[in-house]
Amino acid sequence: MKILIINLTRLGDIIQSIGLIRGLKKKYVTCEIDFLAMSSFSDILHNIPEISEIICLNDKLLVDEIQNDVWSAFIELYDKIDCLNNKNYDIIINPVISIQSSWLSSLIQAKEKRGMIVNSEGEQSVRSNWSAFLLANQHNLGDHSFNLVNIFSGVGECNFSIEDYSLKPDAESNLYMEDLLTTDFINKRSKKIGLHVGASQSNKSWSLESFKKLVIRLCQNPEYDVILFGGYKETEIKDYFNDIKFRNFHNWIGKFKLKQLISAISHTDLFISNDTGPMHIAACTKVPVINLSLGPVSMWETGPYSMDAIVLQANIECHPCSFSYECPHWNCHQKIHPDSVYELTYSVLEGLPLPALNPDIRYWKSAIDSFNCIHWVPLTKRKITQKELLFEIKRAIWGICLFFDLDFSESIMKQYMHFIETYYDTDRYDYSEVFARCSVLTENCAQIINGLVIISEIPQNNKNNLDKIKTIWSNVKEQKELMNSHAQQYSVIYDWFLYLTFTESQIEDNDLKTLTAKTILLYKTLSQQLIFLQQSVLKYHIH
Repeated sequence: MKILIINLTRLGDIIQSIGLIRGLKKKYVTCEIDFLAMSSFSDILHNIPEISEIICLNDKLLVDEIQNDVWSAFIELYDKIDCLNNKNYDIIINPVISIQSSWLSSLIQAKEKRGMIVNSEGEQSVRSNWSAFLLANQHNLGDHSFNLVNIFSGVGECNFSIEDYSLKPDAESNLYMEDLLTTDFINKRSKKIGLHVGASQSNKSWSLESFKKLVIRLCQNPEYDVILFGGYKETEIKDYFNDIKFRNFHNWIGKFKLKQLISAISHTDLFISNDTGPMHIAACTKVPVINLSLGPVSMWETGPYSMDAIVLQANIECHPCSFSYECPHWNCHQKIHPDSVYELTYSVLEGLPLPALNPDIRYWKSAIDSFNCIHWVPLTKRKITQKELLFEIKRAIWGICLFFDLDFSESIMKQYMHFIETYYDTDRYDYSEVFARCSVLTENCAQIINGLVIISEIPQNNKNNLDKIKTIWSNVKEQKELMNSHAQQYSVIYDWFLYLTFTESQIEDNDLKTLTAKTILLYKTLSQQLIFLQQSVLKYHIH
């Protein structure tokens, strides 16, 4: 079996594809897995032995120089697509939602396609329930989503264990690092702290001043070696740290190729970073991580996928925000103070009790939940908020829907909520609005299902019957519009309705009866989700 994975995004998303790659290799033991990536980030793939062939698109031609050289960009794409079409793939998997990779997924031939494609009408279309989930969750970044690592493997219809989510440095890079440690007089017995100062967007980056203050405090401990990391984009700010004269400070910004970076990060004892590709390398090399989650970053979706990770968020309602939002204050950056990060770092490295936690910061740690996924729970047990509890119940229902094929089992929910109550103190809240909304929407679902059932039972053997079907279908469409209008007024569960829209668009069948039966199943699933939400919050509802 030959499989092609398409991922034309940045370094972090490529690393988060490792679970998908390892899961496919477990499911289809003898398969060959090729990977299509942009050339700037493809080097990391050489450290994943399960990949048979790495195919690169020249991003200089396709991104940087396309305005000046459209013809060369066209030839680059044409030749790559032609080459890939000669490989006779059995499966193409496009786990991301970019329009570019969706077009490529459509243009490259394969017996089966999973994830996002462009359909015959030129519209982006889903070919996976997990892709529908990813699309549906874009509207609410504060929701307790699953990590991209799980979502990508879900698109591939495979499972992996957290031990499989790993990267190993190559021997040559390890030798390079051994020489560098000696050259820079780094004590092999010291505790090495890596800090990465960059991010793909400025609204995701802690300030350079904050990083500098943290570096200076850490360097005052002679038992620490403090190492500053950054890619080629950060070389312009390398000199900002030149006035730090401690012997145990090492400014390694712009020093490494990608393969060497894996080895360099693996030599650290703790990695402090914004949401970046190198943070994901640290997670994959099993280095403990302190992640600063800022601006539009949702650690639920893109946080470090490892057991030794802590995430810091500003304790303000507006975080995370939309990627397109232009913030006038960036308060989420200022709430996380260098002294708070230092105190946490010191306690983690020295194995000491946690310091007094700053109330301006939400502290999270990673744990494994009932679905065998990384889950973010409070660093110290605290009372769960009304919104958090609702999000957790929703996450459980999503997990049952996506992992257990719609088996809405109370035992799974009990196991999940026991996990939540291990890390939170629960309370009773007023969920009367949830009950009211769910009741209205469940009734909408029932009317839609009833109309579809009637349609499925009418023979299509004469004009009168076809006219009846047309009339009933018009009523069903009105009910759908009414239901979506009701759902939009309560955004916290609107993702279920978006998910239904995306999954409904996957249904393709020329037989009206089969088409109707598949559609009925989707609306029954939505109805089950709503009823299960009502039943689940009942335990925590003020009567």
